[in-house]
Amino acid sequence: MKIRNNNISTANISNSLDFSDNSIKLVQQKIDYFDLQNYVILKKGDFTKDLRNKLSGLKFSLILMDCDLYDSYAKTLPIIWEHLNHGGYIYLDEYYSLKFPGPRIAVHEFLSNVECKLIKLKNWLDFERWALYKV
Repeated sequence: MKIRNNNISTANISNSLDFSDNSIKLVQQKIDYFDLQNYVILKKGDFTKDLRNKLSGLKFSLILMDCDLYDSYAKTLPIIWEHLNHGGYIYLDEYYSLKFPGPRIAVHEFLSNVECKLIKLKNWLDFERWALYKV
């Protein structure tokens, strides 16, 4: 398996603050490396623009939201919410991030428009973890 010059490390698995290398090929290599082919479906496009069409007809019980920035959270949360089953969860990867404060702001704006619960999960790797629960 080759990922960036044959060196596999956290430096080339996670590109925190560097969104320049997001090619389908690199993401597919990561999916293959972690043996996630049965769990991940890649959809090419700008998800802040194409998400509604890509999710048409689909429903989910669990969604991992990991898109780092305010605008991405603000634009996609309402669309994802429409496709979340009652009793479902949206795991908010950056909700408590000091590096990425925008998602927390977007989540609180979103909470003012919907009926749901913001739930604190167990800490993991010394970070608070949060999710939205659709009642």
